[in-house]
Amino acid sequence: MKNYKEMADSVFQRSNEIIAENKRKRKNLIGIISAISCVCLVALIGFGGVKSGLFGNVVPSEKPGQSTVTPPPTIQQGPNDYPIVFGEGNTVDSAIIDWNGKKIDISLQTAFLSYDEKHRFAITASYNYIDSQFVFNGKTLGEYESDMLEEKNTLGKLWGLLKDGDYLRYGESLYQTGTPDGEKWDKDFYDKTVASYGKEFLARYIVNGEFLRDKVNSDIENYQMNAEAEYEEALQAYTTEMLKTAKHKIVGQNVACEISSNGNYLILYPTEEQFASLSFENSTEWFFGLEVKNSDAGQDLIVTE
Repeated sequence: MKNYKEMADSVFQRSNEIIAENKRKRKNLIGIISAISCVCLVALIGFGGVKSGLFGNVVPSEKPGQSTVTPPPTIQQGPNDYPIVFGEGNTVDSAIIDWNGKKIDISLQTAFLSYDEKHRFAITASYNYIDSQFVFNGKTLGEYESDMLEEKNTLGKLWGLLKDGDYLRYGESLYQTGTPDGEKWDKDFYDKTVASYGKEFLARYIVNGEFLRDKVNSDIENYQMNAEAEYEEALQAYTTEMLKTAKHKIVGQNVACEISSNGNYLILYPTEEQFASLSFENSTEWFFGLEVKNSDAGQDLIVTE
């Protein structure tokens, strides 16, 4: 006799393996679903989920050097400008605290305490709110997400049916009399299993008491995760729009600002006083921390001149 937990686990175990493999093959997946993905964002950790290796020990800006990777647009520094403070070295996640109404990383607070006002700070700003009503190509983000979840659920059911199809083809006999080889399910377990697959789904692969295993295998082999890619594209479009809007307002307050080369966050260069007074729409939905310079993680570098 099977128990329901074992069945539920079996339905989705193989699906998770396939989804993980697809993600490893897709080099440029969106970090915010992770971060966001989930979409829930963790407010008590640093930017590690959004940008690996983001913060570290605070050091003053170094002299110009050669980067081993192509940098994003360079922030020019005039001869009388304040030096820019970066985070540098091996970095770890750091807790987020409230600072003058903004959510900042502790390493950024440490930088403010370590340097006077004659410094600017390379500050990352990541937007961590998803508006499910944002429309991209005629569909809302919420609709894209629903399609993505349904896509993953369908693949999970296909893998589960490879295990259960030979039993479910007996229909109600599975709990009434059992199968010829002695397999018999509890009625409640049978009902829940059928409900989890859906009668319409089962009807595609169980016809006249025959389980169409080859059809299931073929559908798995040819399964396309299109909805996930479409959701990621829509999410990136949303992120880009939010970043552009925020950048415009920040620059309007006389603070240098740019969008990171991966397009997922802002980098701004204010003094502590400028940062404290900085305001723009939904500023409480942003997390701030020090941009890392010369990170071991191999991320893009910001080079000052």
